[in-house]
Amino acid sequence: MTASIITCTHAATNSWTSTVVTAGDLILIHAYQGSTVATITASDNSSGGTNTYNQLGTGIYNAGGTTSLYVFYAVAKAAETLAITTTILGGGNDYGGYVTIIRGLNQTLSAVLDGYWISNDTTSSTSHTNAAGLTTYANDFGIASWFDNQGQTFTNGTGGYTQQINSGGEGIYYKSVSATGTYPHTISYGTANNQTSGHIVYFKLASATTYQPYWMMFT
Repeated sequence: MTASIITCTHAATNSWTSTVVTAGDLILIHAYQGSTVATITASDNSSGGTNTYNQLGTGIYNAGGTTSLYVFYAVAKAAETLAITTTILGGGNDYGGYVTIIRGLNQTLSAVLDGYWISNDTTSSTSHTNAAGLTTYANDFGIASWFDNQGQTFTNGTGGYTQQINSGGEGIYYKSVSATGTYPHTISYGTANNQTSGHIVYFKLASATTYQPYWMMFT
């Protein structure tokens, strides 16, 4: 089984209309706000009530760029066209973000996440690295995302990720893996700054399975 990005859509505010999903698709939101971390939620207009969105942590705040970043994910319960929003919408510091639809992942919300790691550099540099951590499952699909408050264009560096988006200080990259491991990602750009933050998140493929050691089957 493999996973793939179906769409990756930018919005200047935290509102994404006409997002087409199939039942079981993963809906991944990267939302940006020009203020300190706040309590933010995500929702949509799915028939019968919003899909359930989980958040990665509580958001991260980059003091150098006075910007906070939030990541949410949901498993679509039906084939339909969605209007998706976060509660950043309507505020005075709405920096928009991306909604990415991924197909081929585990379709259980409580089980699809393998792990996530953040990078929030405070040292001025022309490159930034998210060191990530050890994945638990052998068959995963990873997303590395970055936000730079200065709007620079990134250069995709080490880590073997494929670029999906690189525009106006926002970058999204992806990687399929077939073994457990640590999968860091580095980006670089022309002008040094300390205003770059990001996430790496790994999701389990639909076929991802954990195996007990042979001896445990008989205990």
